[in-house]
Formats: sequence, C-alpha cells, structure tokens
Amino acid sequence: METLEEEEHIGEFQQRILLTHVDRLRGNLDHMESEWENLRDGIPQANYNCIKIIVEESMSAVKASL
Repeated sequence: METLEEEEHIGEFQQRILLTHVDRLRGNLDHMESEWENLRDGIPQANYNCIKIIVEESMSAVKASL
C-alpha cells in the first residue's frame, strides 16, 4: 500500500478503490435481487405494489450507476 500512496501511483490507487466499490455494488445488487425473489411471495398484496416499485427503482438506480 505504501508504494501506491506515492504521488505517481495515486491514480492507480484510486482506480483500485473504485473497482472494489463497483464489485461490492454488483454483489449487493445480486444479493438484493435474489432476496427480493425469495421474499416477495410472503408480502401481502396491499403492500406488494409499493414495495415492488421501491425495489425496482433502487435496482435501476444501482444498475445505472455501474
């Protein structure tokens, strides 16, 4: 890590941090999609549509940021 903190390598260090965040976001998105599929059948219909909209908007926002 010390070599990456040198001024000439700061771009590489920042790139690695961003790639780590992108990978984590993709993993979280996959987890959220699978959890949604597992949990949606147990949600009462009155709440389902509201929750469905929130989940779909969240997933779209995350996908757009990737």
